[in-house]
Amino acid sequence: MPNLYLPKEDWLPSLSPSAQSEISKIFEILPKGLFVYSCSKEMTVGIAENCTARIANDKYLSNFRKAINKGLNFQNIEEIKLQYVSSRMSVTLTGESFAIKLKGNGEEQVIEDKSFSSWQWDVTPREAGMQKLDFVVSVILDVPGYEKLPPKRFEANTIQVSVKVNPSFSIKNFIEKEWKYLTAIIVVVLVYFTVIGFITKKRDAIMVNKGDTYNGDTYNISGQAAGVGKYASSHKNTFVQSEQKVTLAEAAAEIQKLLKQLEIDNPTATKDEKIAYVNDATNPNIKKRAIAALKAGGETAIEEFLANPYVNVGKAIIKGWIQAE
Repeated sequence: MPNLYLPKEDWLPSLSPSAQSEISKIFEILPKGLFVYSCSKEMTVGIAENCTARIANDKYLSNFRKAINKGLNFQNIEEIKLQYVSSRMSVTLTGESFAIKLKGNGEEQVIEDKSFSSWQWDVTPREAGMQKLDFVVSVILDVPGYEKLPPKRFEANTIQVSVKVNPSFSIKNFIEKEWKYLTAIIVVVLVYFTVIGFITKKRDAIMVNKGDTYNGDTYNISGQAAGVGKYASSHKNTFVQSEQKVTLAEAAAEIQKLLKQLEIDNPTATKDEKIAYVNDATNPNIKKRAIAALKAGGETAIEEFLANPYVNVGKAIIKGWIQAE
């Protein structure tokens, strides 16, 4: 019977038969007790939960049986009867898929007759799915002459925990693990835009030194215009911006409308009469904007907006507007 309680040879140093007998006697007189724990069986990845364990011997339980469960979540309470409760006990909680932090007085605690001893852990799941937590209860013997005897494991219990996915934690965990790579990507992007900015400034400086300019949708390169943009147009190497194009189109439409009206009113009107009529009848605002556009794009820029019968007289009208300025 004594050998039933003795540790395995790989657990304790070799002991003499008399020493084994002495340890066996200590186990025979140890009181029984109760191991109580409370730990949620449903958790979420990245969110810490509290797990609590308590141990009391029969001397305490005979008077305060209900007290050992006080303050624990009754839905998660589990109780295990202990065959041996020594004056010092050890409780450990482990789980490969959890981050576990022991709080309080440590794994080894004194067990007194007048109260229970308590252990608490912060338990944070790291992986979703069905995971395992393991409680291990060990007896610590105080044997004269054998002060370095390690704890003797007597009770173990496994808890099955259902762990839910937590998307926000997964993102946070990814950032924490891969921050070096993310930092490298950010640095590369910043360097890229810095280089692009430098090249752009360098190009602008070269253009200024050459007498080149840039304004809106039009480049003026060494005396010649180069149109860019969706609405830029060109005429004889002169590129006209979209606003100028609209202005010239309006002026051409006004000129043609008036000439057509004159053809009805006076079919035999001479060229000079046509020019005079259009000058008098044209909206001054249109005339003013058209002159500005023509100065920027050249007198011939309006040709593309005039129908063939009106090109010559239209050009003459435009020329007169510019000269009048």
